[in-house]
Amino acid sequence: MRVVHLRHSGVMVTHEEYQLFFDVISDISAYIDFSKKIFIFVSHSHSDHFVKSFIQFKTGKVHYVFSEDVPTDGFKNVLIMKPGDQLKIAGLSINAYASSDLGNAYAVSLAALNVFFAGDLNWWHWENAGTEANRAEEKLFKDIVDTIEVKSFDLAFIPVDPRLGDAYCWTGNYFLERFEVRHFIPIHFGTNFAITEAFQKKHHTRSNIHCIHHLNETIIF
Repeated sequence: MRVVHLRHSGVMVTHEEYQLFFDVISDISAYIDFSKKIFIFVSHSHSDHFVKSFIQFKTGKVHYVFSEDVPTDGFKNVLIMKPGDQLKIAGLSINAYASSDLGNAYAVSLAALNVFFAGDLNWWHWENAGTEANRAEEKLFKDIVDTIEVKSFDLAFIPVDPRLGDAYCWTGNYFLERFEVRHFIPIHFGTNFAITEAFQKKHHTRSNIHCIHHLNETIIF
C-alpha cells in the first residue's frame, strides 16, 4: 500500500487494483494509473478541497464521489452522496458522514482495508468565537463522530489545523481515543509541516502517528 500526501488535505491511496484520491488541489497527472480502479472523492466545494481542473479527466474510467454542494458540470460517472448515505460499487463500500463545516466525511472499505477521510469534520475552536459558539462546535463535532459505526481504521486522515492554536490537536486526540487507528495521517495544515511534527511529539508513545515533512511525501506500508 502506498499513500501520497499531496497538498493541504489532498491524499492518494494506492492499494492492490485501486487508486483513491481525496480532496485534490494539485496536479496528480504523475500519479494517476488508468490501469487501476480510480475513485476521486471530494468532501466539499471549498477551494482548499476542490479544484476542478486537477481532477477532471475525459476518460470514463474514473469514478467521482462528490458531496451535494460540489458542481458536477463536465464530469462523467459522478456519484452524489449526502450524510447518512451508503454505497457499494466496484468492490468499495462507502459511507458518508456529516461534516462540522460543509459536505461529507467518508469511510471507505476495500480489500480488507478501512479508510477514514475527515474532510472538514473537525473540532473547530476559534479563540475569538466566544464560549457558547465553541461549546456548540464541540457538541456538533462529537455528535457526528458518535455516528461512525466502524471502530477500527487502517488509515485515518484527520485535520491538525494550526489556525486553531492550542486546539489544533483536539480532533486528532479525540479520534485516537475513540477508534483503533493503524496509521494516523494529518491533513488540513496547508504547508505548516511543523504542526504535524508537533502532533507526533505529543503522542510520542504511539508508533502510528505519521509526520509529513514536505509536499508530495510518499509513505509505503
